[in-house]
Parts: sequence; structure tokens; C-alpha cells
Amino acid sequence: MTTDKKVTESLFELFCNLMENKIFLITEFNLKDASILCNCSSLVLEQTINKKLGFSFTQIISLYRVGYARKLLSIGVSYAFVYKYSGFNSVKELEKAMECIVN
Repeated sequence: MTTDKKVTESLFELFCNLMENKIFLITEFNLKDASILCNCSSLVLEQTINKKLGFSFTQIISLYRVGYARKLLSIGVSYAFVYKYSGFNSVKELEKAMECIVN
């Protein structure tokens, strides 16, 4: 395995660990924050995520948040509060993310 490929794999694994720890629930969490935690540039992280998953950083964060929102709804959390607990800034933002996933 080449050094570049090892770096990509390590970076991707670190990013996945961040997601498993639900860091996406922090409303202000963004690519810059993730790149600092992954100890790389924003560009390198964005390219790695896109290469491995075929989605942008923002799309991946939205997917995780929508998935979490679905879990909250399934356990009876009120729709009016789900956006707050799943990392979105507003109901409108949550609905926009859901719409993008469905379409």
C-alpha cells in the first residue's frame, strides 16, 4: 500500500470514528472543525470523503443528522424538537436535508 493510500485510509477511519461518536450533533460542527480534529487540511479531508463516499462533507453530515432525527422520531420525540437534538439549526434545515435525501 502506498503512503498516500495509507494516509487516506487513516484519515477516513478517523473521520468515521468522529461520526460514530456523534460529533455531527454539534450544530456548529463544520469542515474546518473536522479537519482540525483529523489533523489535515479542509481540502484533503473533503477530497478524501468525496473519493471514499461520493458525497461532500456537508452531505455526509446531513445524512448522519437525518438518520439520527429518524431514530428520535421513532422513539417518540416531538417533531418540533427533533431538529434541535439532531444538529440542525431549524426545522426548515432539517426538512431541506430530508428532501435532498428523498430526491
